[in-house]
Amino acid sequence: MRLREIHICEFKGRVEIVPVEFSEEEFYSDEGYTVWEQALAIANQSGIRINRNKDLLLVAKDEANKVHGGVWSSLERDDDQDAWIFDFDVAVDPDSRSSGGLASSLIGPKLIDAALEEFEGHRAELERVYVRVWVINPKLARWLEDKRGFEPESVHGDGSTHMVYYGQ
Repeated sequence: MRLREIHICEFKGRVEIVPVEFSEEEFYSDEGYTVWEQALAIANQSGIRINRNKDLLLVAKDEANKVHGGVWSSLERDDDQDAWIFDFDVAVDPDSRSSGGLASSLIGPKLIDAALEEFEGHRAELERVYVRVWVINPKLARWLEDKRGFEPESVHGDGSTHMVYYGQ
């Protein structure tokens, strides 16, 4: 298991992201479990239900070690398509999304971009792999389509959308 942290630092109004690798021993230490608990609390507060098959992959933390968001992911076989599906969920602390937060408007996109970097790593290792996500925020679905090249697969009555991404 790999867990990377994204540290959020403010330097003249911009956010700097630094990935950090953790071993399993460090993840299960008291500090690691606290990180996991904080990230899960953010997901719950945001109304995002993390499936049991997903592991915490990334967290966004500030210099005081407060978690501002996280990414959970899974990689599973899609026998119907003879491919692999990389699926991820992103949650950002509501207080960190509001204007005036820690360069807050960048946390979500940077977490998504980091998840897509992980996907690109899988693309380099696996013959056929694609991203499939369920997006509950219609504004985020439009952003993913317009800015990151995701394609809507199905749109639901509640405004949520299943989306796919095959890479650049």
